[in-house]
Formats: sequence, structure tokens, C-alpha cells
Amino acid sequence: MKSLIPWVCVVALLAGGYFLYSAGQAKEVELAVLRAQVEELKVVRAENEELKKQIIPAAELTKLRKDNEDLLRLRAEIRQLRETSRELTNMVEKVARVQVGQAQALAAENAALRTQTQQLQDASAQAAQQQANAALAPACIATLRTVELAKHMWAADNARIAGSVPTLADLQPYLRTVVPACPSGGTYSINAVGVFATCSIPGHVFNGK
Repeated sequence: MKSLIPWVCVVALLAGGYFLYSAGQAKEVELAVLRAQVEELKVVRAENEELKKQIIPAAELTKLRKDNEDLLRLRAEIRQLRETSRELTNMVEKVARVQVGQAQALAAENAALRTQTQQLQDASAQAAQQQANAALAPACIATLRTVELAKHMWAADNARIAGSVPTLADLQPYLRTVVPACPSGGTYSINAVGVFATCSIPGHVFNGK
């Protein structure tokens, strides 16, 4: 019996030591877990601090919202101004086209009026010239009659037959003036005997009467 006591003590000591060892191991594991949790907590805190730095204060957020609203309003106003400017540009272009059309129409009308005025002036000048020629026609016809009389006298004195063409020098002795002249500035053609002398002015025609 006494010999068993020491063995019982040894077993008890071994069991106690094993228990203490197991308890120590459990504590180490628990401590490791706690350390891991502490490290994780530090990481979480660091992330929270970083997030806090990124969070915009409420006042600044309100200001940003207001600035955004102002920006949207300005964009809408700019869009409206652009539309208004486009409409005004279209109106100006339409007015310009109308004005150009009116200016072209007025230019065409002025050109037509100038043409009509020139035609009237030409017609008036022609009518005035015709009137002047008509007024001077009797004097010119009288001169042509004198030339015809000189031709007949020349033909009789020189025994010339019809068709003979005298020169001005041939007729000069039978004329009262040195060179017969039309009062309207016309040019005379003596022509042959038997053909009446003519004048270049229309209406100045000698027909033998």
C-alpha cells in the first residue's frame, strides 16, 4: 500500500501537469485569437478614420447641391439663349432676304425707268429733230429745185442727154451760191440728168414740183 502512494502522486502530478499544459495551450490559442481580433479592430478603425476623412460635411454638401442647381439653371438659361439667338438669326436672315429681294426689285424697276426715260428722251429728241427737219424742209427742197434747174440748164447748154452726170463745178455757173447746203446739215447728191437731186435728211425730197 505504501508503495502505491508514490505512484499515485506521480500520476496526479502528471495529470496536473497535463491539465496545466492543456490550459496553457488553450490560453495561447485564445490569446492569438484576441490578438487577431485586435489587429482586425485596428484595421477597421483605420478604415473608419479614412471614411470620416472622405465624408463631406453637411454644409459643404448643401453648398455643392446649391452650386449644382445653379449650374443646371445656368445651362438651361444658356440653352434658352442659344435658341433665342438661333431664332433671331433666322429672323435677321429672312429680313435680309426680303430686303435683298426688295432692293433687286427696286434696282430692276429703276433700270426699267431709266430705260423708259432714255427711250422717251430719244423719242423726244427724234421728234424734235423731225420737227426741225420738217420746218426746214421747204428751204432744202427749194435748194434741190435750184440744183435741178442748174442741171437742166447745163444739159441744154452743153447738149447733154439724160443720164449725163454733171459735177458741182459744172453747175456752179448756174447756181446762186458757191456750194448748195441743206439748212438741216444734210448732204446733197446731184445725180444724173433725169434723176432728181436728193438730200440725206429724211423728208427733204424734191419730186419735181
